[in-house]
Amino acid sequence: MSFWIHAFCNESVASVTTQELTSGIAERLKSLTYLFCPDKEENPDVVLARLKIEDRSTDGTFRVFLIYYRSDSPLFIRVDRIDDARGSIEEFDGDVLAHRSEPAIARIRQMLKVAKEQVSFCLKADDVDSMGFPLSIAAASYLVKRVGGVIQSGNYSWMVPSGKEVDILAEFSA
Repeated sequence: MSFWIHAFCNESVASVTTQELTSGIAERLKSLTYLFCPDKEENPDVVLARLKIEDRSTDGTFRVFLIYYRSDSPLFIRVDRIDDARGSIEEFDGDVLAHRSEPAIARIRQMLKVAKEQVSFCLKADDVDSMGFPLSIAAASYLVKRVGGVIQSGNYSWMVPSGKEVDILAEFSA
């Protein structure tokens, strides 16, 4: 089963390189590791030393990146950029958010109205329990900080970058 983190971006991040994303992660990983305290926490410096991001895009722009961060496995976190995401954002809004009444929903919906692109991180259960979670939030934070937007973790947690950390806008239960 997959766990998704989405960066809903207000502008295109097509020009982002693997080196830029690596630097963005490096700036934030220590703070986000301490904020989220994964069950299988590792020293962020050790994780960064072995971090490798592979570009699998075929057209010279960021489309698909693979994030390798584990010492004991060839598995990766797949990162996909959807450049024309308005349709999927509107569908998500109508299917999920429009039926909720929490006070933060109005702000999140306003933020989604200006989002143009979606970058999705596909995590597996072990990624969520280990350093894959803060690493993916760090990557999503870098992208959203760069062009504006909002981050969704799972189905019910929403956040925005704040310095080297994130501010939680809302956390809902199912």
